Amino acid sequence: MPAALPPLAGTATGAEVAGSRVHYLYFLSSFLLLKTALSKEGRMANAPAQEVFDEIVANAIPLDEWPTYIFTRVFAAPEGAVEPQDKLERQMRAVKASAKHAMARQEHERAAALSGPTGAPSDAPLA
Repeated sequence: MPAALPPLAGTATGAEVAGSRVHYLYFLSSFLLLKTALSKEGRMANAPAQEVFDEIVANAIPLDEWPTYIFTRVFAAPEGAVEPQDKLERQMRAVKASAKHAMARQEHERAAALSGPTGAPSDAPLA
């Protein structure tokens, strides 16, 4: 009987992610989906998959933010725009985009938790 694959958990980091076939397959499917979509629009930058995966692992990007990180790394700026040439600069831009997206999602979740089922603040009288 083949060994069971580890779950695709959002809490796994570092060596767990780097050595997980499930995480790598999730990464590859996300990477290829985004790269294909961007290439159809002519907006794809050249970013090797293994390099981007290694960056995600090294920067401990949360699983929920992988698509944001990948999108930022493989998105090519429009013609005439200044595109960062330095690999580290492109990597930092992706880390910042992932962090900004995570903070926005947390704010949205907090706001939703504070509101009642109708979307009104939970301490507001219902009409």
